[in-house]
Amino acid sequence: MKTSSNNEKKKIVGLLSLIFLVLLVLVMVVKKRKGMAETDTFDNPEISSSQKKLFPEVDSTDSIDINQKINAKAEKNEGVGLQSGQKGPEVDSDNKLSKERPGIPLTSDLKKQLNKLYEAQKKVITTPEEENLKKNWLKDPLLIQQMKDLLLSQKFLDHPQFEIIQNIAIEFLKEALNASSEKDDNQIVRQAVLEIVRDAQIENTELSVEDRQKLAAPKIEILFNGVAIRPDFFENIESQLPGPATLQIWKNIQVRQSEMEAESRREASEK
Repeated sequence: MKTSSNNEKKKIVGLLSLIFLVLLVLVMVVKKRKGMAETDTFDNPEISSSQKKLFPEVDSTDSIDINQKINAKAEKNEGVGLQSGQKGPEVDSDNKLSKERPGIPLTSDLKKQLNKLYEAQKKVITTPEEENLKKNWLKDPLLIQQMKDLLLSQKFLDHPQFEIIQNIAIEFLKEALNASSEKDDNQIVRQAVLEIVRDAQIENTELSVEDRQKLAAPKIEILFNGVAIRPDFFENIESQLPGPATLQIWKNIQVRQSEMEAESRREASEK
């Protein structure tokens, strides 16, 4: 009987810890959205308002041209994105802080691309040329894979500009979802967002609560927005979730979406 009672207590403690983690993550995402709504940018207090580049130490002008990559010959394709554990070029000193963590490194080339995305996402008015470039970015397999790998990487969790980097990658994938259509059947985007949802890192209790919160944020954003944008990508998603923490997040999202739908119906009936 004592053993049974102890087991029950452990289950209750585990459940409470799980609920606490999910609530913390949701609060973090709400605060992040509030901040984004107020500024409409990904500004960091440590970055001056006149600074246009996230990483001023690298020159974005000589980064890889997306149009060239799209038109490259098939035989030159070396795979889609940097895979976990694969070495990348020019690994800089930022990665020394989290050398042992799994995931892709924040290379100079990746910083250059983040600079470009950062500048583009801050713009309110864009030229037709910039719009065309953005459309190409949102369909580029390498860039989609890189942003997905970045969101799953633990190597930059302690980076001083972590929130900006994460926001850039999340917004990019949300825009890629928006840009996809059922006619295109963009399997690259579908695979990327589903890999984020299926990722089991937040189920690992050996990671700190703070790290699990950071890794959970992309899941929440992708699930919350993705189901509305491309419901066909998320059919039977509950059976694909990696564990109880992700399942609790999904249930909370469903509750919130039901509340929003009810609120919309009420507002419509009052008009």
